Amino acid sequence: MIDKIIQTKNHSYEMLGKKDNINIKTFGDLHYFKKFDDRKLELISENLSKEELEYLCLAGDIIDSTDFLKTHKEKSEKLLLWLESLGKKYKTFVNLGSHDFTTCDFKQGKNDFPEGYWKEANSISNVYVSHYAPYYEDDKVIVFSLELPYEYYFNGTGKEYLLNKLEFAKKYTNYVSNLDNSKVKILIVHSPIYMTDPKVISYIKEFDFVFCGHMHNGMVFPIVDD
Repeated sequence: MIDKIIQTKNHSYEMLGKKDNINIKTFGDLHYFKKFDDRKLELISENLSKEELEYLCLAGDIIDSTDFLKTHKEKSEKLLLWLESLGKKYKTFVNLGSHDFTTCDFKQGKNDFPEGYWKEANSISNVYVSHYAPYYEDDKVIVFSLELPYEYYFNGTGKEYLLNKLEFAKKYTNYVSNLDNSKVKILIVHSPIYMTDPKVISYIKEFDFVFCGHMHNGMVFPIVDD
């Protein structure tokens, strides 16, 4: 079963008007926790190293809950070291998902944002955490890492919070409009829910790719997919 973690799907797109060929990978929902088998981290790193890679997008739920960060210091430091190893090789974008700032009882999880931990992760060279560095641009790509708030996941009115975040991104930071069309434009957002809503699309229509996680196996039951 551990081998399943490194199965990947590769897609190539010919995009007119873009400056260069670039290689991007994305994955989400690592759900790292106190009993996580660290061999999976090694397998992911080995898989990423098999081909040239410039940009890596982590689409949320890097950890399973905030609880183990306080009780298992060695494991929490191991994850930071792993992120550091990625940053030495790739521009690494970490989009925080619902589990990344929530206690372990997820259905009734409390908002428990681990400020110090994610700030430390963001201080790693070439690692960009959505809470502190949501927007990145170089001569090839534009990456906007849209972090959805606790209320999106737990207050039952997620669409409203998503639209509010997008309106803020357009009105105050201009992260979603008038983007340079010569660059590959990537939006990372943990949850894909509402992303096909016409109002949402009106905000994100300039992006070439939207990378999401959250749904795990999507709408396919594992017994069928296996």
